Amino acid sequence: MNQTDEKDMTEKVKEYRLLNAQLTRLAHARGQVRQQIRAEMSASGLAQVSAGDYTVRTFTVARRHFDVAAFRKDHPELAEQYTVTTDVRRFSVE
Repeated sequence: MNQTDEKDMTEKVKEYRLLNAQLTRLAHARGQVRQQIRAEMSASGLAQVSAGDYTVRTFTVARRHFDVAAFRKDHPELAEQYTVTTDVRRFSVE
């Protein structure tokens, strides 16, 4: 990589890190606001509230999932038979 390419890459990496930091802060702020809304709804005993043009709802959803750990424990041979190893490329900026 020549010097110009390295400078371009350095700028892209700096921008990436800056954007990543902003996303992290925004996700944290969003989570705090979500918790505040949920707390207010819970304290009022409401599952739905109108807020201007918006409707906010909280509800329980049943979710089923396959317990891989239990299956591996109870049926290790079968689990091994159906386990597939794949290669992936990870992206990391340090």
